[in-house]
Amino acid sequence: MTDYFSDRENGPRARTEQVISPAVWAGLVGTVQALINSGAFGLRFSARCPDRQALCGCDSAASAASVIAEMPGLVTGRRETV
Repeated sequence: MTDYFSDRENGPRARTEQVISPAVWAGLVGTVQALINSGAFGLRFSARCPDRQALCGCDSAASAASVIAEMPGLVTGRRETV
């Protein structure tokens, strides 16, 4: 866990919220997108390069589908295309 200055000065905030705020969702999405872009999920959700079929990153659609399957009630904010 990150050691924040405000937590050191004021003490940690109680973790009592039951709803994830839009700001927190934006932070989560940004963090996951950065990890996808860095290839951090490439081992489990490998994408193949079209020219040589070598592994070249993360298949973000496959990772999103896996998250939706694991948490069926999750509202992702993105439109599903079938």
